[in-house]
Amino acid sequence: MAESTVIMPCNNSGYTDPALYKGFGLVDFDWSNAKLEWSNAKPMDCQERLVHQAEIVKSTTPYAKVFIYRNLVKALPWYSEVRDKMLDPNYAGWFLKFAPNGAAGLPAGEYYSPPCNNESRGGLKCSKFYHDQEQTPQAAHTGPPAPGSATRVQEGDWYIYNNTNDVNALHPGFRTVVDGGKQLTPALCKNAADKAGRKIFTWWSPNSCWLSSEWSYPTGVTGTLPIQQAMHTSGYKPAGPADPAPLPPGASTGLRECNDGDCDCGPGLPCGEYLWDHRNASLREWLIDEFILGKVSGLGNPNVDGFYVDDSWSTGRHKHFDNSTWHSCDSGPIGGATEEEKHCSVDMGLTAQDVAEITGNWSITKQQAQTAVLANKGFLWGSYSMFVSTGARTFDPPATRRPGSTDPRTTCTAWMREACNVDSRQQNSALLFEFTRKTFHDPFPLPAVVEDVAMFLLSRGPFAWLGHNWMGCFGEYFAPNATAIRPAQVDVDYGTPIDTACKETSAGSAIFTREYSKASVEMDCNSFIGKINMH
Repeated sequence: MAESTVIMPCNNSGYTDPALYKGFGLVDFDWSNAKLEWSNAKPMDCQERLVHQAEIVKSTTPYAKVFIYRNLVKALPWYSEVRDKMLDPNYAGWFLKFAPNGAAGLPAGEYYSPPCNNESRGGLKCSKFYHDQEQTPQAAHTGPPAPGSATRVQEGDWYIYNNTNDVNALHPGFRTVVDGGKQLTPALCKNAADKAGRKIFTWWSPNSCWLSSEWSYPTGVTGTLPIQQAMHTSGYKPAGPADPAPLPPGASTGLRECNDGDCDCGPGLPCGEYLWDHRNASLREWLIDEFILGKVSGLGNPNVDGFYVDDSWSTGRHKHFDNSTWHSCDSGPIGGATEEEKHCSVDMGLTAQDVAEITGNWSITKQQAQTAVLANKGFLWGSYSMFVSTGARTFDPPATRRPGSTDPRTTCTAWMREACNVDSRQQNSALLFEFTRKTFHDPFPLPAVVEDVAMFLLSRGPFAWLGHNWMGCFGEYFAPNATAIRPAQVDVDYGTPIDTACKETSAGSAIFTREYSKASVEMDCNSFIGKINMH
């Protein structure tokens, strides 16, 4: 099974160590990989570093399929090819723009996401192209804090850091991270931390709350936590005088994003998450022919086998609009882009018809991209996935389970009965089978390795991968502790399938078996116990 496993590693502080992905047959890298390095480049060079990381994988693990991150909804200027088009006035029609006179409902000329950002020593940078500041590299400020910057205040025994993420992007392996449940405010998340006896919390709008007990820095780097990140609030409760609370980003020492105080996303161009306008056919042609298939960093590069493609457009949410759950642009009154500041459609002055047209044209881009990648023997994962997937599998109780994740103990029988059909999607598609996590944000130690491997062997067809989906930038911890993420069971040779597909031992038994040339595999969904007996 050594070449049938998948991983999505990410090391925020630098390139991911080859020891982490050794033995994996499919490896994907997020754009945050090596973020502390590319955010300090002049100009930023995330795109080139992703390709270099792919080269490292191919040189050390040549059999692996390597994916890198792409976004066909957000135009990210830390990608050089995107930045070049953004700076060329001939391509201005490819990008959505701020409404010319300000956002509806605000004073004239004002917006929810400002067109100008005070992010560098050189002062304001402004762009007419719409952009927000979510997940955007930001420089430390001197003097009064700028809107959206990280600040620290003391509240009783707690130090509260606004616009920061303390552990969930850099924490090595989520060793102590637990889910604090849905909490509507940072104060409620702090209370949950007190009740759970945890000294660290991170609250993520609109209601995510994660708790921890250790504040860990990337290997070889000090003073980088908490990291600055919009829409997050973190808190630290010192254990005593020997446990001082860290300074906020920009006041501490060591490498950080835009370390010299200057974020360079291009001459005069504010760093931010911009948006493509898919109503332009020439944009679609370029995205597919160059950004996806190109020789520089696309499928034409021998080190790149595919992409994790993120985000989407939506029009449907406005039909059931609920202001209490409005936290992202796509869930707004008329819809919009996913994971974008919730007022994005308002800031751009879009109508419901505009959003419908953009969504429809984005759907055409998505379909044509899938067709082109398949024709060029590549792969797509994420929002444009060509794979059939189990999705996130966790042992979380229903009250705290992440939306979209399932408990395999309750879905085992239905999954296996479908998979045992020779005409099933599991048998006839590329299958991505996720290891079950202890909880979504605290996955290790994996709670059901034997059962996962057994279900994978029972349900897989000719093309299948067993492994992990996105869990955060945790490369610093797992490089020297790779067994935590790669159980020994995946390196056993179980042979080849003798049975065409699995079978239920008798009608209604919920016990499924399949013979391999070197093993007999069984999964009892009644007790959720798997067995693999080697011959």
